[in-house]
Amino acid sequence: MRDAPKRRDALFYTLVGTCCLLAVLCVCLIASLVLLRRHLTPGGGGDHERPPPPLDRLTNLGDLMLGDAMATTTERGGGAVRPEWEADYRLPATTLPLHYDLLLHPDLEGGTFTGEVTIKVNVTQARRSLVVNCKLLEVLSTRLWRLDAGGGEVALKRAFEYPANEFWVAEVGDSAGLAPGTYSLKMEFSGKLTDKIVGFYRSVYVDPSSQERRYRLEVSIIHPGPSGESAHRYRLEVSIIHPGPSGESAHRYRLEGEVSDSPAPGLTTVEFRTSVPMVTYLTCFIVSDFQRLPPVNISQGFPFSVYSTPAQVNKTAYALELGSKVTEYYINYFNIPYPLPKLDMIAIPDFVSGAMEHWGLVTFRETLMLYDPNISSTANQQRVALVVAHELAHMWFGNLMTLKWWNDLWLNEGFATYMEYKGVDNAHPDWHVVGRLPLYEDIPRQRTYRFRQPVHAPELIWVNCVRYFIKRNGNSSLETGLNVRYVPCCQMDSFLVDELHPVMVLDAVLSSHPIVQSVGHPDEITELFDTISYNKAASIIRMLEDFMGADKFREGVSRFLNKFKFSNALTQDLYDELESSGPEALDITRVMDTWTRQMGFPVVTVTPQRGGVRELRQSRFLADPAALGDQQEGGYLWDIPVTYTTASSDKVHRAWLKSDMDSLKVEVSESESWVKFNHHQIGYYRVNYGSEDWRSLTGALLNNTLSLETPDRAHLLDDAFKLADSGLLDYKIALNLTGYLGNETEYIPWSVAATNFGFLRKMLSGTITYPKLRKYVRNLVEKAYQQVSWDIDPKGSNANKLLGVKILSLACEYGLPECLQEVSRRFSSWVSNPDRKPPPDLRTIIYHYGMFSTGGEDIWDKMWQMYMNETDAQERTKLLYGLASVPEPWLLHRYIEYAKDESNVRSQDFFTVLHFIASNPVGNPIVWDFIRSEWEYLTGRFTLNNRYLGRTIPHVCSSFANRFKLQEMETFFSLYPEAGAGTTARKQALEKVANNIKWLEQHRTTIDTWLTDATQGLV
Repeated sequence: MRDAPKRRDALFYTLVGTCCLLAVLCVCLIASLVLLRRHLTPGGGGDHERPPPPLDRLTNLGDLMLGDAMATTTERGGGAVRPEWEADYRLPATTLPLHYDLLLHPDLEGGTFTGEVTIKVNVTQARRSLVVNCKLLEVLSTRLWRLDAGGGEVALKRAFEYPANEFWVAEVGDSAGLAPGTYSLKMEFSGKLTDKIVGFYRSVYVDPSSQERRYRLEVSIIHPGPSGESAHRYRLEVSIIHPGPSGESAHRYRLEGEVSDSPAPGLTTVEFRTSVPMVTYLTCFIVSDFQRLPPVNISQGFPFSVYSTPAQVNKTAYALELGSKVTEYYINYFNIPYPLPKLDMIAIPDFVSGAMEHWGLVTFRETLMLYDPNISSTANQQRVALVVAHELAHMWFGNLMTLKWWNDLWLNEGFATYMEYKGVDNAHPDWHVVGRLPLYEDIPRQRTYRFRQPVHAPELIWVNCVRYFIKRNGNSSLETGLNVRYVPCCQMDSFLVDELHPVMVLDAVLSSHPIVQSVGHPDEITELFDTISYNKAASIIRMLEDFMGADKFREGVSRFLNKFKFSNALTQDLYDELESSGPEALDITRVMDTWTRQMGFPVVTVTPQRGGVRELRQSRFLADPAALGDQQEGGYLWDIPVTYTTASSDKVHRAWLKSDMDSLKVEVSESESWVKFNHHQIGYYRVNYGSEDWRSLTGALLNNTLSLETPDRAHLLDDAFKLADSGLLDYKIALNLTGYLGNETEYIPWSVAATNFGFLRKMLSGTITYPKLRKYVRNLVEKAYQQVSWDIDPKGSNANKLLGVKILSLACEYGLPECLQEVSRRFSSWVSNPDRKPPPDLRTIIYHYGMFSTGGEDIWDKMWQMYMNETDAQERTKLLYGLASVPEPWLLHRYIEYAKDESNVRSQDFFTVLHFIASNPVGNPIVWDFIRSEWEYLTGRFTLNNRYLGRTIPHVCSSFANRFKLQEMETFFSLYPEAGAGTTARKQALEKVANNIKWLEQHRTTIDTWLTDATQGLV
């Protein structure tokens, strides 16, 4: 246990100002800023983002990070020598920054800023130049002093920008160069507060009470490129000059000193305390008129606060409560105190990424932190909880311990993604966001309990996290014995559908990449912030915890964080600490290397043998196994933790199918009616059975649905469809499996079914098979539709509310008449009386299907005006989605033009609008044409290094399934070959469309035949 640092070591501070103009100054100093992806708007989840490439001498504020420029020279063609600043994006370790002293002076009215930085640096190897990373700054002067060996100023030959590597180079005039020693580099700079949401930018928000437009100096968003030398930690001293006095909270524990009317009347100079050793992309400062509710005092002894614009402050109550609980949980779980004297969160109206883990001052989009039960849906609340928990996990994984270089990004993002589910599960155990196992390995089907209070049977109870059904046995008096019939655990386990299933789709293509891979160029680093580094890494960690055991895993994680606190770590460092805590026979490095250092994942094929024995073999799973052609697999093999259960017992059996084994044989009693592998889909692999085992599992689902637990039912559905898509399983088997859904009463399996039916709908919508699919799904969902209500109980369980929304959405999507009638009635009622809004959980359904079925120009204009008048960010997003659902093409064209105007749609939401329109079958070709015709506009506004631009292409093209569209894509990519951070996304898009074409050729006829038989006699 480590004591909390003294107050002087505080890191990030919030200045709550009283100035009339709002200035949010969120500066990533000295190095590049990496912002979180996972938690964004629909389709994304808030990623780290990088800014435009350098186009002139402007460099990025804060990207002032020291390195050496000419430790060696490099041969050019013809024998010429080129300086090192041309040869490498990285800053070498032989020039070590020790301390930064930074002064910033933003001018909100003028839209500019000035500043200066003094960097103390230790040069360990003689050289002729020093280099700092710089971007979006006009460097006004550069001076260098020797601090030891007699001191004195060092004459510079020149100081200049090398934009290709984002460097500012200070070359010394003395031919002897710089001797090893300690130096001080001082730079003065200025820059513009741009109107873009990258760099040091300025935007406005409207005070709803006064309708006053208020300036806001916004977040400095810098890329994780060469500027983001994550292995470098320093101490910082920062001063900020801002208008007006600081607020009371700044005086309490945030400041070292403050001077009013300095350097001029009406200005205040604030000096912050010296920071702890830290990576500089985590730095953040705020000068604002934002407000907070009373803070929560964490038991460790520091305040936890949440800020927002004044009009939204009441919407911070949930994040305040949830965040404080999660923080307490992490302190206890990691067994490491939070190292700073305060922890703040803030919701920012215009923010390029979903959220960012600035140490001590965490920044969020409003949609991902604010919660209003009268506006926010259940899904909104759960999303807020997970994003908040993710960012708070970074206070340990990413901030206290930081990766040495970006190839180990998963140490930050994978652990934060996995821990967010643990944090939320601790705060909301009734949500069941993660699966839980009972405390006993083998729970009998019948057991008698005695209760200490009357229990009125029949009813459901929970024992050891397992749901039981109580049947009366005698009377219900005290101490009466009750016969308990086992019902499988009612686990929502949203990790499966939100994290695991999506990434397994992406990881099954040739354009995927390993979790750990070598990177160097800024674009390569930016691309790492994807679902592999987040979702797959979290899924592998989930599997790791399962085969290590929860207690051993927790012990190893705590050891790792304690050993590398205020330091930097490699993947191997984690493995070493886990091995010290784990079972002696378990070689963590060997096992985990097979999952982190090669892309993809296996499919385990189960073949029945005599006497009930099952033989297991592994091979790489690919969405299109033929895509390799004549290429060799290259030995894709894994160490697989095999788990399985059987019909007669809930015991989880375990074994290892290792990479050096040809096969694994497990004994299963011949009397077992079924055996199911990969319990709860904790293993990151798919399972394919022989036809007889598939038949047994299908029969169990149809005849005794609850004999298989909720995550296992979802797993069987997803594996069956993905195996069928790849050609490894007859599509009839996957479709037969869906017949049980008439008995399904849980959200997760229905969510999996909806996703896979959605893929069929995309592929078949232009074929004669689609009406049959529509009829089949409509009939399948009708029974469930009768069991849910349009009047969703706001006090009901999250699982039931999410299930209700999913069923209503499916019923409308596949044309159930009574569903469409009801949604049209409710939509018309709302349009005619906008003050009577639908219940929060139903708004997305009503706005979407109502607009699609009854919308026109008049109604669209009314909804647009509602959007323009709305102040709540979550409600605005729902309205944007509804507006994208109109069936008239010309209105969708107009919508895009409206969205291009930043006074209508914030830049952070522009790609959200494009994604919404592209999801509309009418709008998809419109967005595709817009991207191709307006590519120069898009790259000029957002730059090639904007990953959200890159990701838009695979989103729009995901439903393309003919060679004409594939040729359009290839022509467009050849016309604009530079893709920047969208390079991998383009490869994925091309591979996806090629797979779609093959899918239609291989599967449409089989599916059509099956649906013809299944829909005979249906209306």
